[in-house]
Amino acid sequence: MEWETPRVALVTFTDMREEGISSEAVERHLRDKQNELAAFLGANGVSAVDPLRELRTDSSPNYGVRSFSEIDLLMGILSKSRIDAAIIGSWTWSPPMLVKEFVRKFNRPIMYYTENDPMGRSLSQMSATCASLMEWSVNRFALTHERNFGNRKDLLSWVRGVHAAAAMRESAALLWGGTYAVKMERLQDDIPKLKSFMIRDILMEDQYVLISRAEKIIQTQKERIAAFYGWLTGNGLVMHRDKKMVTDQALAKQAALLLAARAVLLAHGVRRRHQGPPDVHAVPCHQSGGPFRVRRPRFRRRRPYRVRQLRRRVRFLGGELPESKRRLSAGGSDGKHPRTIRCGVQLLRS
Repeated sequence: MEWETPRVALVTFTDMREEGISSEAVERHLRDKQNELAAFLGANGVSAVDPLRELRTDSSPNYGVRSFSEIDLLMGILSKSRIDAAIIGSWTWSPPMLVKEFVRKFNRPIMYYTENDPMGRSLSQMSATCASLMEWSVNRFALTHERNFGNRKDLLSWVRGVHAAAAMRESAALLWGGTYAVKMERLQDDIPKLKSFMIRDILMEDQYVLISRAEKIIQTQKERIAAFYGWLTGNGLVMHRDKKMVTDQALAKQAALLLAARAVLLAHGVRRRHQGPPDVHAVPCHQSGGPFRVRRPRFRRRRPYRVRQLRRRVRFLGGELPESKRRLSAGGSDGKHPRTIRCGVQLLRS
């Protein structure tokens, strides 16, 4: 599945007073600036949703939001679409209380954007409104709102970052091995806190699952590594090898770990959000009951730990288990491990 396009709402406000500074020329200026900003976003891969186009007709003398009731109508329009954030265009003076009400009800990331216009009142309106958001702090997005003064490059970076954060809040992370290293408590993650604002779920799995899959790929499925290299070079990557760090063995190990991780994620039901490298183990859905089924490696059944330890002690002492005891050490005819341990202890004592 292709990665979804970032979607942002474009909103602007105007003076609500009939005897204020609003006029048909000012409203046409607001419409033109919003259309220009929407065209710029669309040319850079961002879907701009302008609810004012649905709220206002082309012949309407007004364009910007000018009342609390219109904010309620905007919320109804925006609720029909998936919106990551909102960009508020500051092109003329408007009461800060309208913006505050919109931020309170929208409750998503906000950027306040304006450009240098000596003939307009955009800078003073931006300063007054942003200061009001910091003082009123109707929600955490009001406190953490972004301000942009004509830097469209930073605007695109902010939109993509907000979209990635929104996608992460609907995703899950899979950790192999544990959440902190060398038993340092200060490195331990607060998983409930992370799930409260950053991510939907955090899964943990033993790293042996990943390593065993990677070793099997290196030993028996080298064509998958070759296909992965082909996918990388086909997308413009140039690999430079040396004799110290970037060796063929090191690259093969890293590629096998990546392919193994991808297979484990597919086995957990994580959907593909972009077109990744080829996977020869993905089978059609009519054979698996779902979009993907990844064949799990077949692990050799291991004996219980106490039995393995007992056999090592016997070999260390130079003894040899008789045939009857050898069968019991493998689990016994009845499969009761305490009996096996007792037989082994008697052999050691003798």
